[in-house]
Amino acid sequence: MRIASNKLSDVHRFFLQELAALYSIEEIRNLFFWSVEAVIKLNRLQINQDIEQKINQSDLLKLNFICKDLKKGKPFQYIIGYTEFYHLPFIVNENVLIHRAETEELVDLILQEIPETSKLNVLDIGTGSGCIPVTIKYRRPLSHLFAIDISSAAIDVAKKNAKKNNVDVHFIEQDIFNAFPIEQSFDIIISNPPYVLESEAESIHPNVKNHEPHLALFVKDNDAIVYYKAVEILAEKSLKKGGKIYFECNPLTIKEIHRYYMNKGYHSETILDLNGNERFLKIVSPLENQ
Repeated sequence: MRIASNKLSDVHRFFLQELAALYSIEEIRNLFFWSVEAVIKLNRLQINQDIEQKINQSDLLKLNFICKDLKKGKPFQYIIGYTEFYHLPFIVNENVLIHRAETEELVDLILQEIPETSKLNVLDIGTGSGCIPVTIKYRRPLSHLFAIDISSAAIDVAKKNAKKNNVDVHFIEQDIFNAFPIEQSFDIIISNPPYVLESEAESIHPNVKNHEPHLALFVKDNDAIVYYKAVEILAEKSLKKGGKIYFECNPLTIKEIHRYYMNKGYHSETILDLNGNERFLKIVSPLENQ
């Protein structure tokens, strides 16, 4: 099937026809508007005001390719190569997860508790695209940000995102299950580790399951909080007394994580996301020796 003409109205019809089996009409309309904005730099209002306008052949071809990739189930953000996080631009590709709204909520929660004049040492574990440390450094420039990830490809993306947003973050390729190489103590440790249970895989949208890195998504059911335990081992050595850990969690396992840290002598507070799910933990290290 070909696009009938180079009018935006015909491009819109093409998107509706090609993507009908994968998305709802509202989702397809959003994908169409986002695609046109990415290619032609027109916003939704401008498109609606002149839906019969003609576009050049080069832009028509780009929109055709975007639609074909969408039909294959490829996430839109990977197709165009970037996304936004907390109003900042971020490069994304198949080596990093596409952030979710909940992670923006996590960053917002942390920023509310860090005064703008703070000079804190902050570590992000499993950084992926670097969206968490880059955003915090951008908003709290006096603090020192460190970030680790086991994937060298993810670290490469994260470094590009730090440069893109003109911030200095110290990125390290590092496996959380191995000895941590930095002789540094931290005021805050943050992690949004893999937390989707393997048994949940069938319920995950094919766009995610077939294209986003499984290493950053899934965890075995029989050791579902293994990453959270690894963070605690690191925190024993590297988190300052009275320091804080912030986690994004799976609502199915958050109570287990909460109990684990409480049994280790930490104070743990569960925080709901905007959908009312138990999603975040704020954990405070005891002031006395652990």
